[in-house]
Order: sequence, then structure tokens, then C-alpha cells
Amino acid sequence: MTSIIEVLGEQISKALNIKSIQAKGLLRLAIKDVMSDKPVDQMSLKDIKVVLNQGLTERLNKIGVSNSAQIVKEVANYITANQSLITIIKI
Repeated sequence: MTSIIEVLGEQISKALNIKSIQAKGLLRLAIKDVMSDKPVDQMSLKDIKVVLNQGLTERLNKIGVSNSAQIVKEVANYITANQSLITIIKI
């Protein structure tokens, strides 16, 4: 079964031109930074956006990604455009 980390990790991987496993690791760390007390499968779309805007942006800045705001915006737009997919993944 596909998880939200798989789906978003793939998007981050494409945006950063890195391996999928590296992108998923960044995403997991961002989740841990912002929502460590909440299981991933119980996160709402709002929670995911908070993780992207706060945790992922900070993680990308720490590793020196110059266009981190644009990358986060693209991933956030992806989940907004694919809300149905995100909802199905969570079921």
C-alpha cells in the first residue's frame, strides 16, 4: 500500500533531483520536527501542509537548497491538486 511519504517523497525527489529514498528521509525528518506526536496515517491535509511549510522548508534550508520556498510551494500545490489521492491513501 502506498503511503503519503511515498507519494510526497517522489515529488520531492523530482524537484530536488535526488534519490527517492533521500527525499523520503527528508520528509520523515520534517514530520518528526513538526508533528512528532502524531502518526503519519492520522495526519490531515492541514497537518501535511504545516509539515511542508515549516519542517521541510527548514530541512531544505539546512542542507543549502537555494530555492526551498519554491520546492515546498510546488509540493503543496501538488497535494492541493491531488486531495482525492491523499484522502484515498489515508483510508
